[in-house]
This record gives sequence, structure tokens and C-alpha cells, in this order.
Amino acid sequence: MSGIANLGMVDGALQSVDKVQSYITIGMEDIIEVSLDLAETATEGDGTETQLEDLKKMMEEYASMEQDLHQYVKAVKQVKGQIQRLGIEEQMKVEVSQLVRQAVADIQKKDDDGQLGRHSKMDELIQKMWQYRNAGDSIPTTSNAQGDDDVIMTQCEVTTVCPITRCEMTDPVTNRHCQHNYERAAIMQIVKNRKNAKCPVTGCGNQIPITKSDLVDNRQLKRFIEHRNRQENRS
Repeated sequence: MSGIANLGMVDGALQSVDKVQSYITIGMEDIIEVSLDLAETATEGDGTETQLEDLKKMMEEYASMEQDLHQYVKAVKQVKGQIQRLGIEEQMKVEVSQLVRQAVADIQKKDDDGQLGRHSKMDELIQKMWQYRNAGDSIPTTSNAQGDDDVIMTQCEVTTVCPITRCEMTDPVTNRHCQHNYERAAIMQIVKNRKNAKCPVTGCGNQIPITKSDLVDNRQLKRFIEHRNRQENRS
């Protein structure tokens, strides 16, 4: 088949890539949610730790799938650009599939040599599990207790105080534009009473007026707050 015909097929395949990427992203988010659900209902000796390790492996598989997807797309776009620079007669002789395979191999080698870092969603999973088990504490730069796989690469502290009420949140929502959290009732009161209300957090660069549809339930933060409160009540 000619290069021109193959390129037509490639264009069609690339259009479905965004959908595949969305499936991977949703799968990663689901793993984080399920992990926190398991941790919340765990009892000693019930096998939860084994299940959590299995979920971590699933996250690694999703990360690998995403990397493969990105490498393939990069290779296809690279080959497409090469072919488009050729004359019509030269394009007719091109074997696109062979060029793509070679381009993928080259990109994979380059990525391996560059030692790609761990996926951000894996870091997020580790961070959220650490926060859940150590409610109220900040995440250390490194953690040797769990081995090399659980090294935390960033310093992170969970903020549970609403920037509006200055009280601990009980029903937190997140502004999807700037990722700041607020107590639902407090931010909804501002949106109701103030036309074109913007994020009330001091120094926030988000200038998009807040609407009800911009506020998303932060189930993970709510679960964290409830878990920490239970721990404090037991102590």
C-alpha cells in the first residue's frame, strides 16, 4: 500500500488516541479511589496490604501503557512529517508501517537511555496513601521504611482549612481552574452574592469567575479529614 494511503489510515488512528488516553487517565483515578476505600475499611490481617500492592502494580501497568501510547503518537507524527516533505512519486514508494516501527524503536531507546521518571499518578497514589496513614503530618522528602519504590519525591502538606471561613472543612469542593479548595457552603454563598466572584485565595492568579459548575466534590480530601478526625478522637 502506498505511503499516501497509509497516511490516511494513520490520521484515522490518531483521532482515537485521545479516547484511549482518557480511558487510561480514568483508570488511574479509579485506582487511587479504590486504594483509599480499601485503606479506610481495612482491618488487621484481612489481606488489604496485598490488594494495595496489586493496585500499585496496576498503576504501573497503566503508566507503561500511557508511555507506549505517547511513543507511538510521537513516532507517527515524526514519520508523517518526513513523508509530507517528499514528492508524490517518493511517497508512493514509502512503507509507512516499517518507518513507524523504526521510529518507535528509536524513541524507546532514547527514553530508556534518558531514564524516564516515575509517573506523576504513581507519586500521587503513594502520597495520598502516606497522608491517609499519617494524617496531619507532612510527607518527608524520602521514606526508607517502604523501600525504594516508596521514595517520595516532593514535600507535601494537606491543607484542610477553608480560606474563606478559616475553619476546618467538612464538605470541601475544588475549583477546577486553580485547584484551590473551599468549604462548599462558604464558596456558594460568595458565588450567590457577588457577581463575577473570583477565587478568594490570596495571590491566586486565576481570574476566571467562579460558577457552580466549576466546583467539584473533593472526595479524597473529605475522606482524609474524616480519617484524621477519627484518629485524633481515639488518641
